[in-house]
Amino acid sequence: MCAFVGIKPCGISAAARSAAGSRGFRRVFIRLRSSLRMKLSAGATAVLAMILCLVAAGCTGTTEEAAAVNENGTASTEELVAFVEQAYEFAGVHGKEAAIREFNDPDGKFVRGDLYIFAYDYAGTTLALPHQPEIVGTDRLDLRDANGVPFIREMIAATKNASGFVRYHYPNPAADFAIEPKLSYVMRVDDTWWLGSGIYGEEAKSSSPQVEAEMHAKQEIVRFVEDAAAYARENGREEALAGFMDRNGPFVMREVYIYALDFNGTCLALPYQPDLVGTSMLDLQDTYGVNVTRVEIDLAEQGGGFIFYHYPNPANNLTVEPKMSYVRKVDDTYWIGAGIYLSDLTGNGLALRNEMQALLAGIETGTKEALTALDANVSDAARHFTAAGMEGEGTDGVLTYLAASTPAAVDAVTIGPDGRILAAMPEEYQGSIGAYISEQAHIVRVLEDGEPAMSGVFTMVEGFDAATIAWPVTAPSDEVLGAVSLAFRPALLLDAVIAPATNGTGAVVTVIQTDGRVLYDPDPGEIGKMTFDDPIYADYPDLQTVARRVAAEPAGAGGYEFLATGSTEPVRKEIIWGTVSLHGTEWRIVVTEEAAS
Repeated sequence: MCAFVGIKPCGISAAARSAAGSRGFRRVFIRLRSSLRMKLSAGATAVLAMILCLVAAGCTGTTEEAAAVNENGTASTEELVAFVEQAYEFAGVHGKEAAIREFNDPDGKFVRGDLYIFAYDYAGTTLALPHQPEIVGTDRLDLRDANGVPFIREMIAATKNASGFVRYHYPNPAADFAIEPKLSYVMRVDDTWWLGSGIYGEEAKSSSPQVEAEMHAKQEIVRFVEDAAAYARENGREEALAGFMDRNGPFVMREVYIYALDFNGTCLALPYQPDLVGTSMLDLQDTYGVNVTRVEIDLAEQGGGFIFYHYPNPANNLTVEPKMSYVRKVDDTYWIGAGIYLSDLTGNGLALRNEMQALLAGIETGTKEALTALDANVSDAARHFTAAGMEGEGTDGVLTYLAASTPAAVDAVTIGPDGRILAAMPEEYQGSIGAYISEQAHIVRVLEDGEPAMSGVFTMVEGFDAATIAWPVTAPSDEVLGAVSLAFRPALLLDAVIAPATNGTGAVVTVIQTDGRVLYDPDPGEIGKMTFDDPIYADYPDLQTVARRVAAEPAGAGGYEFLATGSTEPVRKEIIWGTVSLHGTEWRIVVTEEAAS
């Protein structure tokens, strides 16, 4: 007998137990290890052992029973959703005609307490309404409740996105058809019809994790899955599945990850449980009797949709919790999905990534604006020298103004057409006058091609890192007469943008060149290091792998292990990155969040 909170009691024959035991033992692990570093307590281990016993006893078998409700006859939001999903599965298995016949039976499987299934086509024609059979066949498209809510139209709109919740007022058959607040959950069955059910009273008026997820998390998870599907279509099945299995890749964000199955229920990708790849998950059933994989397959075949179900959360001592997944078809051979636990809608991996993305976007904008302002100042100086000449009385004044235009500036110089420094300010840098710098790649570009350029970072004789922005000075005939250049310290320029943006966030931002050199880090000791070559990184191959991805790809996401900030202990870190460029020189801006200890 099943004896676990939230697990549906079930029975099975001895022969079936023998046949199902070895298969079920492996299936139970789906999504149990959603945290890479999860360490189970003794209590959690005992819970897991109980689940294993349940699976071996056959509790993953399919069912056609409607979801149970509370003893008092009222249902919770969780039970409502499970009830609708079971009806959805029933319709998929038995077909539209048999399903509508069953849904219209007031003594059938899908009338339970205050729960019953209603069904409509997309013209608003009633297909099933067991407590009001006289309405079946009528057009209710424009029906409104007592508050003027066109709830049939709103339900149709919700099902256009596969599923959704709708609030309105409706007669409660369990209360002599008194008008009461109602919360319904509806699902699209196919392009011709949809079904749903609702709950009344206080439960209908109150909030719930499912409703909150509907409001706040759907867009996040859809975007995550759709991005993965686009990646799969662009790169092919083999490369996509390998990417989905990479725990350090962009498709794993803490407890949120992409999983993939074929339409027979065979697991193709499950990054935290690679031992399950190649096994069947077709008979996976949650604690409310929802046949999870079968419903997901139906949803994927219909173009994609959401499933709510209950499953032990490894991030919370294996407590059985409500979870929401979105699935969609990639091609005719397989589908993908991702899910979040509803216990933490604001702190899950996707929410964290969105926060990181917002932070990254702000820093990218601020950095681009700072570089653009420097570039404009150098360009203005070049225009001045084009008009007034490069060796007039005002040269030092222009260079002094340019060198004072930003706290990050080091010096400003003019350069002759042969690459010799003609003038420099401030005065302490005038020792460079007469030096030839024509071999520097960015100076070659300016003098030979007549195009502005930003250099890579180099170490100045004073011992700090600097970069330069240079513009050509031209004659009216477009002949290049020389150049003007501003040297600045990237670390200072970046700190002015990054420090206020990250204050109080817990995020760490690093900026590197495409050769792996660190331009900025909140730890000054990291600045100037080469992430590909420095010995400190040698023992962290995941970091080096991700660093090479950062260097090669303008934007992305991933993860790796490295020392915790201010510690000698390694910790898992999640990253996203983007690019800011000026005159073809690119800086990668990397936002990092450490896992909670």
